[in-house]
Amino acid sequence: MTLIRAIPLQNAFGDTASPLRNGTVSVVPWAGVRPYVRVDGADVEFPVELTIRIRDGVLDQELEITPPPSGEACVRIRIEDTDRRRTLERFVLVPASGEVDFEDLVDVDPSSFEPVDVTPSLIETIDQRVQDNIGPALDEYMAEHPLEGATTEYVDDTVTAHAESATPHPVYDDMPSLTLIFDNGLV
Repeated sequence: MTLIRAIPLQNAFGDTASPLRNGTVSVVPWAGVRPYVRVDGADVEFPVELTIRIRDGVLDQELEITPPPSGEACVRIRIEDTDRRRTLERFVLVPASGEVDFEDLVDVDPSSFEPVDVTPSLIETIDQRVQDNIGPALDEYMAEHPLEGATTEYVDDTVTAHAESATPHPVYDDMPSLTLIFDNGLV
């Protein structure tokens, strides 16, 4: 049996400023393009998907996986963040036994079980570029359209306060609507 330490799950989306607070983690043995089905003569064993709720950043139970007797196993781990409506899916090799941190699991191609280089998705790349450009764009806008008392620091503090509040306004979500970004000339 392998225990996956899930504390790093809170930062699974790579966003330490807005850690995963509520959602689910689903794990299912995987082979090729579908869940792993074991056939032994006339016996057919279908996989059981393990789904665990995340509440206030804590899993309802430990994330324990029992790989086959032959050793390590490929599993699909799907993490859904219900607060920010985002999903992460990874195909990883789970060692035959012991404990491992979520972030230390090796991502693999589910058909060959060969390790793969994980590159950011298009949406992650766009998000990072937007985040990199918002500060300079805000500074430029503030310089061109000065408002009494509305300094860059004031706006940054106000946006941060809204984003970090218990119930942030959706306009400050980590993944803002591209329409919002383009309509307001942020890019």
